[in-house]
Amino acid sequence: MTFRSLLFVPGSRPERFEKAIASGADAICIDLEDAVAPADREKARENLSALLSHERPERPAIGTRINGLRTADGVRDLNAVLGWRFPDFIMIAKADYAEDVGLANELFGGKKSVVAAG
Repeated sequence: MTFRSLLFVPGSRPERFEKAIASGADAICIDLEDAVAPADREKARENLSALLSHERPERPAIGTRINGLRTADGVRDLNAVLGWRFPDFIMIAKADYAEDVGLANELFGGKKSVVAAG
């Protein structure tokens, strides 16, 4: 998975999703982590789910950056993402342990790209 450009968009700002998709970036990453206030994270998951429920034949790759898997929000994020056909990739924030990436890869059965983000 290599992109020339990757545009991050806060998951709490769904009004920015369409503009990001139309931006010409190779990929967009809907952030559920540090760009979203903890009180807004559940709504951000719902916003991302709504975005991913629409089939888009021509679109950039759409991924998400989730909270670290050793946090309650990270477990909630992972649980939400497991039920979606998309995103195309998942970035795990603060992935300090290789086991976290391995667990995500195992849960997704190798069907999604999992990236560790420091």
